[in-house]
Amino acid sequence: MKAYVMIRIRAGEVKEVVAHLRKITGVKEAHMTFGPYDAVAVVETEDVAKLGQITASEIQPIPGVEQTLTCLAVDVSARGLLRAKSKSALAKTWLGGG
Repeated sequence: MKAYVMIRIRAGEVKEVVAHLRKITGVKEAHMTFGPYDAVAVVETEDVAKLGQITASEIQPIPGVEQTLTCLAVDVSARGLLRAKSKSALAKTWLGGG
C-alpha cells in the first residue's frame, strides 16, 4: 500500500522535519513542497493499520509537525480498470440487468 502524507510544519523547521522523515522505516521519499503543505512523505506499508501506526506514532510526533493529511494511492492501470469493469458486468448479469 502506498500513500502520500502531506505535512504542515512550523516555520523554520522544514529542513529538520524532512531529515527526520527520511529516517523512518516505511518512508520511501520525503520532500519539501510549495503550496498549502510544507512537505510530503511517500509511505509504503503492507496494510492500512501499519500506515496509521507510522502516521500517528512516528510522523505526527516529530517536533515542528502541525498537521498531516494522508492520501492513499490507487492503482488505475488498464488492467485494474478492466477488472473493475468485468466485476460490474458480472454484477449486472447476476442482478438481471445485463
